[in-house]
Amino acid sequence: MDYTMATFEEHQAKLNADNNLHDSNILNKYKIASDIANEVLKQVVAALKPEALISEICAFSDNLIIEYCSKFFKKSNIEKGIAFPTCINLNNCSQNYSPLPEDPYTLQTGDIVKVELGVHIDGYMASVAHTTILNPSPEKAIIGRVADVICAAYVALEIAHRLIKPGNKASDVTKAINRVAQTFDCRPVENTCSPLVRRYIQDQEHIIPNSVIPNENDDFEFRYNDVYSINILMSTGDGKVRENEPKPTIYQRNVNKTYNLKLKASRNVFNEITRRFGVFPFSLSSLEDKRGRLGITECVNHELLLGYPVVFEQPNQYIAHFKSLILLAPTGPLRMTNLPPLPFVHSEYSIRNDPELKPFLQQSVRTIKSSSIQQILGEME
Repeated sequence: MDYTMATFEEHQAKLNADNNLHDSNILNKYKIASDIANEVLKQVVAALKPEALISEICAFSDNLIIEYCSKFFKKSNIEKGIAFPTCINLNNCSQNYSPLPEDPYTLQTGDIVKVELGVHIDGYMASVAHTTILNPSPEKAIIGRVADVICAAYVALEIAHRLIKPGNKASDVTKAINRVAQTFDCRPVENTCSPLVRRYIQDQEHIIPNSVIPNENDDFEFRYNDVYSINILMSTGDGKVRENEPKPTIYQRNVNKTYNLKLKASRNVFNEITRRFGVFPFSLSSLEDKRGRLGITECVNHELLLGYPVVFEQPNQYIAHFKSLILLAPTGPLRMTNLPPLPFVHSEYSIRNDPELKPFLQQSVRTIKSSSIQQILGEME
């Protein structure tokens, strides 16, 4: 027997079994992860107040994810918890801002606040992102460029939900996202995309770019049994984000790299990371031994850990971010995550008279009804 071929075939068989949406157990794990993500996002958005410490809100959110996940599958030895640490990105900050407890940054009236977080149950991930505004007069609509970019990102998300279905292609979605951006005089943020999601991993080959339309070689058709994390980021600027201070606080193990660490602090922290977070990203603030941060540098220098840089648009520009999960189940596409209500905004632009885009929003989307986590936990007790 060809051992290499057998190993490949065994790997492929396991991959198919682990991602088979005909399996009700898999669907249930996605459902639980989505319900938790929905509930935590709702509570985090409610906690966004002027003068609130950003680090405390991120910690509140991450602790809530861990608490809710711990209530499920108590008798099963499965991994569950944070799939992506909570980030709160303000104004022209695009992604990956999760400050440490000692960082004094607070929310301010008028901030455009983007919340992003992820939950997994047994490696089945549900990630969400939502944009809101700390509006000093909630009864009055926000207008201007802030309204334009929020509307652009949200409309693009809704249209993507309707286009991601078997028979359509990735290029169909990217073209629609760009058309929405042009309508609202905005730009998709470069190098952002909606990835195919599998158990424990996000596929780096099957992605739907937000900005660059795939060429023929990179294009692909959607299939039943696929899962996509629809991830839309829009900017009022040129869409080119740049790394800036602060330094990364979110890291992830590079499973393709090995190195014999020299420092004891480095070995200790790497062992903790492997034991507690596995293949998922983590925040430095979640380390049990805060002295372990001293060992992070050696791990990064030898590429055992990869950092998530905090990236920004140019000053005086704004970014909006929405993210949701869709399953191309055998019975048809299912929207698994439900975002909180939009902030009160009014843009001077609209797709109302666009003959290509308007029909998409007239189509319905099957949405899995979000269960109340509080109610579920009450029934379990």
